[in-house]
Amino acid sequence: MKTILVTCFYAYLIPIGVPISILSLIITYYIEKYLLITRHSLPPQTSASMVREMTDFYLEMYVLAFMVGWTLFEYEIHDEVNTVTLVGLIISLVFFIFPVHILF
Repeated sequence: MKTILVTCFYAYLIPIGVPISILSLIITYYIEKYLLITRHSLPPQTSASMVREMTDFYLEMYVLAFMVGWTLFEYEIHDEVNTVTLVGLIISLVFFIFPVHILF
């Protein structure tokens, strides 16, 4: 989860970081899968509700981290922030504060 948050935050400065991060996550997935199969260990059991809650929280956090990073670095580089960027930041804040299932 930290990899995706850091990637979203720095996506404006390092756009190549997004595909590199995706590739890293895919490689990590297969390495972990191999280790799980070869060692015959079972992961701790989690309920479906916990998985749903964490997914909802982190999806909203990714959008917010992306827009905060985008706005911060756009201001640092260009000394101004585009109106579309501010609208995106406000929308991401609204979706983070008020979850989607409450808004719609």
